[in-house]
Amino acid sequence: MRKAVFIKPAVLLTAVILAGAVLLHTGVSTADAVSQAEIDELKQQQSELSDKKNEIQSQINSLEYERMTALAKKEVLDEQMELTQDEIENITQQIATYDELIEQKKAEVVEAQKKENEQLELYKKRVRAMEENGIITYLAVIFEADSFSDLLGRIDFVGSTMKETEQIYWDLDAARLATIQAQQELVLGTDFIRY
Repeated sequence: MRKAVFIKPAVLLTAVILAGAVLLHTGVSTADAVSQAEIDELKQQQSELSDKKNEIQSQINSLEYERMTALAKKEVLDEQMELTQDEIENITQQIATYDELIEQKKAEVVEAQKKENEQLELYKKRVRAMEENGIITYLAVIFEADSFSDLLGRIDFVGSTMKETEQIYWDLDAARLATIQAQQELVLGTDFIRY
């Protein structure tokens, strides 16, 4: 009766681990991101396996174990070995999950850096164009107006150009902050790995 209680969770855990291994070997894309919930579930399974191993060890240490037949003792030891193997598989799965998570964070850092570089280039082009054209061009745009409505349209154009330049700057600043955050998450691991 006791053996059935221990074997069923072990079989279930083995099936979960095998399913995870199949997913890893079939090439799970980065769209299937590793979540903290998956890591927490693996840690919970590890804790349950450890508790079961401790129960078996207590059984081995008890006087009742001494009275068991050799066959019954062998069954208890086999169960203990099976749980140890399940623990090893669980820890291996945790390592694979952490490795995948680290790779995801590295990809996030690369992507954030790429976006920051693109935004920086856009900002440089805009500033370079403003320096080359200078304030005289803006004044010329305004003074070359043919009518009052044309003047208002030109002033609106200059204002929208300035707003676009300001928005490009703020987008650059946001991209820089995203890069810094992604790098910190990778290096420190504070936001995606809880020990």
